[in-house]
Formats: sequence, C-alpha cells, structure tokens
Amino acid sequence: MNKTRLPEIIDRCSVSEINVAKMVRRMVRFAPRESLVGLERIVITDYDPKDMGFGCYWKQERQIDIFARESLDCLPWALKKMYIFPYLFIGQVFGHELDHHINRDNDSIDKELSAEQDSLVYIYPSFGIFKLPAKILRRFLLAAGWGR
Repeated sequence: MNKTRLPEIIDRCSVSEINVAKMVRRMVRFAPRESLVGLERIVITDYDPKDMGFGCYWKQERQIDIFARESLDCLPWALKKMYIFPYLFIGQVFGHELDHHINRDNDSIDKELSAEQDSLVYIYPSFGIFKLPAKILRRFLLAAGWGR
C-alpha cells in the first residue's frame, strides 16, 4: 500500500481560545491522500505580514500558510464559540490553498476560481456529522454565484 507522507504542521499561532492546529491536523488526516502528495508543510500563524489574505500557497516551498487570527477575526464573537464555524472558516482557507497546491502546474484552468469553488471538497471527509450540511451549503453558495 502506498503511504503518502503527511505534511509537517507548524503551529506558530497565539489564538488560545480555538485550537487551530488540532483542526488542521484533523483536516489533513481525512483529506484525500492524493491531494497531499508533495505538500511539505502547513504553517499556522496569526496574521499575514504581507496582507495577502487568510492563507497562502508557496509553490517553491510546497507550503501552505494559514493566518488563523486574521481568518477568525471575521467571525462574530458568538459564532467563534460554536466549533463548526471556526472549523468551516479555517477549513475553507486550508481547502483553498490545498487546491492551489493540487493545481500548481495546471495552466489550463482558472486557479483562483477552482480554489474558490472546491475549497470545501477536500475537507468534507473531516466533517463527520456535518458532512451533509456542508455539502448543502456548498451547493447553495455555488448556486448563489459564490466563486464566480
């Protein structure tokens, strides 16, 4: 059986009320193995020093950066207290950047559109009982024009 080496997860995040590294470890554990091939590391930090967004994929380093505090600051306080909302936010960032990793050498597609539309696909398996509601949410968002 071919075992894909899982990426190293480096936690440099100071968000104490939400264990982002634990969420990312779960997402990685359940992600399709073929989507992780060649991904070296995932670095979780607070903010993006270059102000590029909630996350970034570095092709040369084969690394995903997740800016946890920047991502979670968008959530109202009450939603941060419900595990599923921070999980979805971090999951979308992870899925988006993972799609960039998967399509890093595919010049025949709109990479940003692909990453926006498929961000949840890679983390569905990690949703457990929330898998069906997440799929319904994705279909609703796509029908509403999200990712276009």
